[in-house]
Amino acid sequence: MRNQEEKTRKQKVERLSWIVALAGLLTIPLVSPLVDPYSLHIIIIIEMNVILALALNVIMGYVGMLSLAHATFFGVGAYASAILSVRYGAPYLLTLPGSALFAAAIAYLIGIPALKLSRHSFGIVTFGFSGIAFLLVQNLSSLTNGVFGIGNIPSPAFINVVVTSKGAFWFLISAILLGSLFFFRLVTMSRIGRIWTSIRGDELLAESQGIDTAKYKLMAFVISAAFAGVVGNFYAYYVTYVSPANLLFDYTLAPMVMVLVGGGGHLLGVGIAAVVLTAVPEFLRVAGPVRDLSYGLVLAFTITFLPQGFWGLSKKIWPRRNRRIVVT
Repeated sequence: MRNQEEKTRKQKVERLSWIVALAGLLTIPLVSPLVDPYSLHIIIIIEMNVILALALNVIMGYVGMLSLAHATFFGVGAYASAILSVRYGAPYLLTLPGSALFAAAIAYLIGIPALKLSRHSFGIVTFGFSGIAFLLVQNLSSLTNGVFGIGNIPSPAFINVVVTSKGAFWFLISAILLGSLFFFRLVTMSRIGRIWTSIRGDELLAESQGIDTAKYKLMAFVISAAFAGVVGNFYAYYVTYVSPANLLFDYTLAPMVMVLVGGGGHLLGVGIAAVVLTAVPEFLRVAGPVRDLSYGLVLAFTITFLPQGFWGLSKKIWPRRNRRIVVT
């Protein structure tokens, strides 16, 4: 009975969350003129990082495989958008799925051999691949324009609506974020999500139950790369410029820290960590070196004292509260 009541309560909270999210998305066109451009920019970056962190959470948090090529797929999505739009005049509605598919295809080709290795070896392989991709982007000047990058990327357009203002970009990334949340929630709560969790817990045991672990690990890797490519697509249109710097390890490190701090395998914890770890450094930007030091201290504290992240801490606190209620 208590379990049924708890399940009903969670369903009500989830429905309320979706209603609030939809209401927030619909009010963006009304609120955006009242928000200053810098704050709008920070909000847009926060939402980008939330999607990047949730995408990495699929392969790192749910499956337990450390991918160090997240920045590569982000950069691949950005470059695919830039090349398709600038050189071939492709519309946004074509470059958006094209970026996701291109990043997913590369992840598929890399994942087939790499995911047969151990978890540590997989991380090394993805790190090596990211280095190779960076060198290719720098040296394939005929395609990527080398170290100079690709600029003058046109604004995204939907039929007769052209996205140019920061408010319009805010609405666009919010719509992408909402769709991403819906997809991640749907997949992680399904049988696929339970299989991913079982692989993270004990891959040999999962295989003994007849689960094709290689297939599901590859699926997670491809999904993670596809959504990184989607964020790269948005970034290219938002900044109107891409360069080899977009493939640097920084775009992997930040989402990785967010997954660790939030608690791998939990959407809400990772999402909150992405918001906090993007917003707080911006407020500390005036502090200079203290900003980077605080970021490192949070990571060190989490790894040492909260190996399951803040979500794991909440799970430890919650049963105590339940026991107090029962006694009372």
